[in-house]
Amino acid sequence: MMNLRLNKAAFVWAQEMISSKRMIKGGLDWDEIRDDEDGHKNMFKRDGALESSMWFLAVDPTKDPLTPEAYDLPIGDFTHVYTGALGAIKDFANDNELFEIQNAAIKLLEQSGIRDYSK
Repeated sequence: MMNLRLNKAAFVWAQEMISSKRMIKGGLDWDEIRDDEDGHKNMFKRDGALESSMWFLAVDPTKDPLTPEAYDLPIGDFTHVYTGALGAIKDFANDNELFEIQNAAIKLLEQSGIRDYSK
C-alpha cells in the first residue's frame, strides 16, 4: 500500500508556474525523470529540501521531509512544469487509488489548457 499524499505546496507552486507560462505542453520521459534518484538527491543537496520538494506532487508522510526519499511524482524538469508529467501522474494516481493526487493533476491539466487528458 502506498503512503503517498498530495504535496499541497507543490500543487500551489505548479499553479503559479502554469499561470506564469513556465510550462511545456507535452513530452518528456516521465519515467526517466521519476527514476533519476541521483538527480533528485543532488538537487536536494544543492537547493535544499523546501525548494526541491516543490517539484514533486506527492509526499510520503512516513518519511523524513528533509530527505528526497519523502517525495515522488515529479511535475517537470525543475525549470518548467510538463503537461506530459501531469498526465502520467494522473494515470499513476488513478491506477493506485491516490484520488487526491489524481484530482490535483486533473486541475493542473485543465489550468494548462489541456482538456483531453485521457491519453
